[in-house]
Amino acid sequence: SLPMMSKWRFVLVRSLPDWKADELEQLLPYLEKPTPSTVLVLLADKLDGRTRFAAALKKKGVLFEADPPAERDLVPWVEAEAKRRGASFAPGAAASLVLAIGADLGALADALDRLQLYATGRAITEQDVDQTVAPLREASTFDLPEAVADKNLARGLSLVHQLAKQREAGLLVLAMVARQVRI
Repeated sequence: SLPMMSKWRFVLVRSLPDWKADELEQLLPYLEKPTPSTVLVLLADKLDGRTRFAAALKKKGVLFEADPPAERDLVPWVEAEAKRRGASFAPGAAASLVLAIGADLGALADALDRLQLYATGRAITEQDVDQTVAPLREASTFDLPEAVADKNLARGLSLVHQLAKQREAGLLVLAMVARQVRI
């Protein structure tokens, strides 16, 4: 069908992983000659690259992967985004923000907006992060032993505080830290 009151028709398919390989192959002729007035977006958490359909998408150059960033890439991303917006972080503040929010880029960008307005014209500090950002990320009992192994006191103390607020079993957390120390 033709688009209504628009230049293009937008079609979003979310259930692509539920389709069988032979059902996906029925879309191959469409890939060869797509409708010029339609934007077709097919979403999948994972696509089997061995199928003819995936090979055809790769060949046409229309397969895009949007993997979430790795944990180690979040602080540089936040700092670069702040610089792009004309803001800056005091040492440790960007890491504190990432620790509070986690890997949700939308939530990080929203928190950065609020922090930039709060700090207006000065570097964003850890205190600014503590006062304006509600922690979204739940700490894992596996995060604390990692901080201990990295000898990161600030992160370790922050994680102990978060785990206590989450009412994690103290003996389990202690056992995990002891295991890490023994390793």
